[in-house]
Amino acid sequence: MPTSDDFDRHTPDRVVPLVAYLASHLCHFTGRVFAIEGSDVAIYGPAVIRVGDFGEETPICYVLTNIRKDMNDIYGTETE
Repeated sequence: MPTSDDFDRHTPDRVVPLVAYLASHLCHFTGRVFAIEGSDVAIYGPAVIRVGDFGEETPICYVLTNIRKDMNDIYGTETE
């Protein structure tokens, strides 16, 4: 649903960076569930959700890599 300033958080062009990253050779994720709304991207893991913000100055691949590192620290293993 668009907000009062006409910014649609659900427009397809907000999802394109995530889809492009997941389809690229740079992506190291498998078997994960992602959520995206506006500039918020989240990775769902066992009993935890990690959220980060991306945009023109912070590409989504950097945000997801940092979230992945956080998840590795939490679970003590390499998450995929």
